[in-house]
Amino acid sequence: MSNDNSYEVDDDTKELLSALMNYIEMFADAQVDQETGYELRLLNQELGAKFNMELTEIVVEEFADADGNPSFTLKQNKGKDKKPRSDAKAKASHLRLVKPEEDSPSVDA
Repeated sequence: MSNDNSYEVDDDTKELLSALMNYIEMFADAQVDQETGYELRLLNQELGAKFNMELTEIVVEEFADADGNPSFTLKQNKGKDKKPRSDAKAKASHLRLVKPEEDSPSVDA
């Protein structure tokens, strides 16, 4: 283990965690409220740190080439320095667990 507060897991479990964390990132991207997206990413980073999983950031640069065709450049950055700030805590103040029997005001019956 790299630090006292982390866990070692087998490769299959790590692969499952990685897939789940990728879905959390996609869900964070879909948030309308930037603060909620930030909180989801912070939770995701803390989860990754618990299992010694390195954060990888993909940056997409969009531009038009000389003929005006859209082009994309993908850059992958290993984000070892992208850990949450020491004063940041994932409180998820905008998120709440909804019981299955609760009605959702945003869903038509």
